[in-house]
Amino acid sequence: MASATGRTDEGPLVASPALIAATRKLRPAESDAIPFVIAPRKYMPAWTGGDDGGADYDRACAVDGVGALKIGQGQGLVVSEPGGLMFWPTDTGGLLVIWHGADSATGCIAAALSIPNKQYKKQRATLTVAKGAEELVIFDSFSRGDSLKRTGKIGDDGLATFPFRLSPGTVDIAVVWNYEAEVKVGKRVEDTMVGVLRLERR
Repeated sequence: MASATGRTDEGPLVASPALIAATRKLRPAESDAIPFVIAPRKYMPAWTGGDDGGADYDRACAVDGVGALKIGQGQGLVVSEPGGLMFWPTDTGGLLVIWHGADSATGCIAAALSIPNKQYKKQRATLTVAKGAEELVIFDSFSRGDSLKRTGKIGDDGLATFPFRLSPGTVDIAVVWNYEAEVKVGKRVEDTMVGVLRLERR
C-alpha cells in the first residue's frame, strides 16, 4: 500500500511519490448531487433506483448523512453528501472519500489520510459484509443497479461507478464531513476539501 503523506515543519502536506503514482488514474463515482448507494455487486440488480415508483430512490433520499439499508438479500450503505466519491483501502478497512473541492484525486486521498483520529465522529450505522458479497460498487441512487455495466466504470446513463472490495464481517463507520488541507502534489500546492467515512473492521 502506498505511503500517505509527510508534513513539513511549516507548510502543506506533501503527497509521497508512491501516493502520486497510485492515485494517478483514480477517478471518483459521480452522482449529480443526489445520494450515493454502495451495494454488493451480486445484489445490485435488486436496486430499482427511480424506476418502479422510485421506492428505492426515496429510501436513499430519506438518509441524512450515512445509513445502512437492505439491498436484495444483502446490506448496503447510502451516503447523502454531494461530491464525487471514491474508496481507498487501509490496513483496517478503508476510507470513503468525498471530493468536495480539489484539483486532484491525489490531493483528496492525501488529505483524507492525514485527518487526526480525534476529528472522527462514530456513527450508529454499521455495514455487514457477507461472505460471497465482498465486492461492492458505489453508484448514484437514482440508477437501476441492473442498468450499470458489469465490467466498466461508466454506467449506461454516463454516470461513473466505483467498484472496491471489503473483507467479510461487520464494519464500524466514523465520519468527518468537511476537512480542508493544502497538499503539495509534485511541484504544485493544491487547496483541498474532502469528507471522509472511515470503515473499520471489528
